[in-house]
Amino acid sequence: MDDKTILKFPEPVVIYLTKESSIPEESVLILDFGKQGSFEYKVENYIYLNHDVIELNQRKMGILIPFQLLKFKEIIHKNPTRKNFEKLQRLLENDILKSIEANVKVGNIMQEDATQLLELTRQLYEYLYDNYYEIGGCEDMKPLLDGAMELPLDKYRIRIDELEGKLASEKERADKMSVEAERLRKELEELKKNK
Repeated sequence: MDDKTILKFPEPVVIYLTKESSIPEESVLILDFGKQGSFEYKVENYIYLNHDVIELNQRKMGILIPFQLLKFKEIIHKNPTRKNFEKLQRLLENDILKSIEANVKVGNIMQEDATQLLELTRQLYEYLYDNYYEIGGCEDMKPLLDGAMELPLDKYRIRIDELEGKLASEKERADKMSVEAERLRKELEELKKNK
């Protein structure tokens, strides 16, 4: 390292998923460097629901695309009509699903990220759809995505559970073998004494 080593940090933002009017334009963080003192660091507050998909893509925030569904949560809760759900489905198809696909094509996100985003989008959509169905919504509304999708993390958890079950059964088997080995050892000692 030389005397002029520079540590570069990405510019952070605080992302709010609500539209509360009380959120200031920026937050101030105090960075404490011990003996060297402290520093006030101003960070932009980004109110997500005030921005459209195009801007999110330009800022390389495609990973947040599924949260666009939150724009419809309040509308559907207050006025759960077929027309509003048709708008929601258009938002899903045009703004969210196509945007995820476009972000993969330009290299902003990996295919694995896209798979997770699609799953998160499906979960949010099903949450809204289930609420609408409970209050007498459209019974002929189609699911967002055909088939079930699992997040990679879910697959890992399932595999971990399988391996832990296998480990427990192997441990039980090893314990039985250890007991049997001890019994045989004692039997062998007894035979040697009787010779």
